[in-house]
Parts: sequence; C-alpha cells; structure tokens
Amino acid sequence: MEINWFAARTGVSSDTKDYTLHKNLYSFVGSEILSYYEVNNSSSDFARGYIASKETDYNYGASFKWNFDRQNFKNDIKIGYAGASKTNTNQQQKFLLRVDESRAVPNPKILHMYGALADWFDGSHYAPGGIGWETRPLFVDGKYEGEVEQHAMYVMFDNRWKNKFRLVWGLRAEYFQYDLISQQMDSKDSRNFTRYGLDDKPWQWMPSANFTYSPTNKINLRLAYNKTVIRPQFNERTGLPYFDPVANGQIFNTEMVSSVVNNYDFKFEWFPGLGEIFSAGLYYKNIDNPIEREGFISSEGNLYLYNGNSKMPN
Repeated sequence: MEINWFAARTGVSSDTKDYTLHKNLYSFVGSEILSYYEVNNSSSDFARGYIASKETDYNYGASFKWNFDRQNFKNDIKIGYAGASKTNTNQQQKFLLRVDESRAVPNPKILHMYGALADWFDGSHYAPGGIGWETRPLFVDGKYEGEVEQHAMYVMFDNRWKNKFRLVWGLRAEYFQYDLISQQMDSKDSRNFTRYGLDDKPWQWMPSANFTYSPTNKINLRLAYNKTVIRPQFNERTGLPYFDPVANGQIFNTEMVSSVVNNYDFKFEWFPGLGEIFSAGLYYKNIDNPIEREGFISSEGNLYLYNGNSKMPN
C-alpha cells in the first residue's frame, strides 16, 4: 500500500497604496481643444483611494493506493481526501476631491482645473478658497470578508489489460460552502445592482472516465469524459468596483454561483519516432451557468464591466 499526504498554508497580501480616478474633459477655444479637469462637490468623479487585500489558505489531504495484479490484468485503486479552508478580506476607501464653497463665484460647488495635476496637488491649493480631500467614510461596513470551506472525497480505478486497453475511472464528491461575513457597498452608485435568490449547491458529484486503446506501441486512441466545477474567486465577490488596467475598465461584481462543466474529449496519437508525436483531437464542453464578463461603454467613453453568470435568469 502507498500512502501520501500533504498540508500547506499560503498567505497572500496585495495592496494598492494610492490610486486616482478622474475624468478628462475637453472644450473648444476657437480651433483648439483645451483639456481640463472638474471638481464637483455633488459628485464622486474625482477621487483617490486605496485597496488592501489579504487571503489565507490552508490546504490538506491524504490518499491511499493499492495494487492488484492478476497475470495480464493490472489494477490500481486509490482513495483520498482533499480539503481547503480559505479566508479573504478586501478593504477599500475612497477620498473625494472637494472645493471650498465659500468662494465668491456664481457656482462655488464646481471648479474647473486647467494645467497639470502636479501643479494643483503641490500643496499650494490646500488652503481656504482652494481644494481639499474629503476623508469621511464613504462605504457601508468597514471591509469585505468571506470564508470558504471545501472538502472532497474521491475514489479512482486504473484497469489495464496487456498493453492494449486501459480504463481510468472514478468519482469525486465535493462539498463547497461560501460564507459572506461582511460586505462593502456604495449605495449611491447607480451602476451597482444586486441579483438575489442565487443558491449554490453545497454538494457536487463529479464522475470521470478515460479509455485508451493502443492497437500498436506507436498509436493511441483516447476517449474521455469528466465533470468539473469552476468556483467564483474572492475578487469576484467583492461589493465595490475596482479598476482593471488590462481591460482599461471598471469592474463590478454580481452574485454568482459555481459553473458546472461536462467535458468530452477524443484524441488520436501517433509516435512515428523518438521524441516525435502527431496528435489530432475533438473536444466538446457544456458549461452550466458560465461565469462571464459583460459590459457597456458610457456616453463619456468609459468602460464598465460586470462579472456574473451569463445564462441565469435575472
């Protein structure tokens, strides 16, 4: 009998120390285009903030394997368990740029800033009649916090007859529980929306089978099926939007459930010489409740993207 076990702890911290969000506005002066920025005390278009994220994962498991060989038949049986306990916190805060409303101008709540932002933020404008950062808490609750418990038991069989046929098959039973401890939301952001009534199945049964036929020692014909589950990650569950520099857009999350995938695969393999392979195959995937990203471009040209299950009813 062969026994294997593992245990690991992983901690990851990812901080965005300081970021700035603002709009670039343009106006025409004769035949020239003038760029400027706007401070509006009635909006949150000009802001700076930070994001602090921390995740701790504990992974553990064990497996037992037996060999049962009978002449031309070789059989392996493997049973095992794998578990994971995960926690994640994501804390965001945003500070809004404001203008002193005591100024003697027609509209003291709005200020148009021309020139480089470095000149506006060099400290000389942080004075009465100038600009400043509003530091009051902006969001509901202090942070996002989520926990995941995942436990899986499995059994696998490996049956071989001579060098012609091989069947590897088994079953995995997986328990998954996600708990939301606290959430951060911007109730004033009209682009946020919540989808209610989504229940993730705590148990998933995932069979698999892989059959291989080798008519010669240089040719393999493979036929396989397996069922897998794609789980939403912690960063896809936070209530506050975040900016993705790769997509160049602001990301919003909706409530999501796991995606169940049924995979079918056929493959032909030929090994004409040492280190050489010719392979051709067909595969088909059926994804139930796929997790996808959808979005729109606003009239100002800003990209807003939403993570969610694309084939679920609203």
